[in-house]
This record gives sequence, C-alpha cells and structure tokens, in this order.
Amino acid sequence: MALIVDVFQPFSDNFVCLLHDEASGATASVDAGESEPIAKRAAEHGWQLTDIFITHHHSDHTGGVAALKAEFGLTVTGPAGEKSGIVGLDRPVHGGDTLLPGETRFEIIVAPVHTHGHLSP
Repeated sequence: MALIVDVFQPFSDNFVCLLHDEASGATASVDAGESEPIAKRAAEHGWQLTDIFITHHHSDHTGGVAALKAEFGLTVTGPAGEKSGIVGLDRPVHGGDTLLPGETRFEIIVAPVHTHGHLSP
C-alpha cells in the first residue's frame, strides 16, 4: 500500500503536510499551527488523525496541538531539544530516531537551521 502526502496551505505563510498510510489508516500532520484547517482537511479525505509530527517549537507550527490532541487523542512527536517549548509533546525524538506512521518509516534528521532543535522527518 502507499503513503499519500497531502500538502496544503492553511495560512498565508506556512504549509502543512498530512501523511496518510493506506495500509493502516494512520494519518499524521506535519506541524499543527491551527487545529481547525487540519481537522477539516483530514475529514474531507475521510482520514482519522493519529499523530502530529512537530518540526520545531514556534507557535505557528504548534498552536493547534492542544486542540487536536484533545479532539483526536493523538500522539505528538517532536524534537527532544525543544520539548520545553512544545505543549503536549508525548514522544521526544533525536536525530537517527525513526517515525512510523503506519507502515511507512521515516528517519529523523536534525536540521538546526531555523531553530536550534529543528527536525526534518
């Protein structure tokens, strides 16, 4: 089965990716600046959000985490080096760790360009 990647622009200056694993039905949002557009986009596809992967601590990437976590009971994964700035972080990760949204595997790469702990899945 395939991984479906849906990239959309809920705000004027940021993009969000939804990663949907067809085999398992797992759906992850890469970052979550606001909850409503992400929940709406997932619903339009008929996908159930299961995870959020946070790249860094800035509020335009984390502002919707609490609401999405409350609504969907999902798991929040993000940079261990920025855990104090990410409310609701369940799984702090480091470079070399892996993420498994369903059957798809991503290796975490530390990319300290935008922020000190910035990650790239």
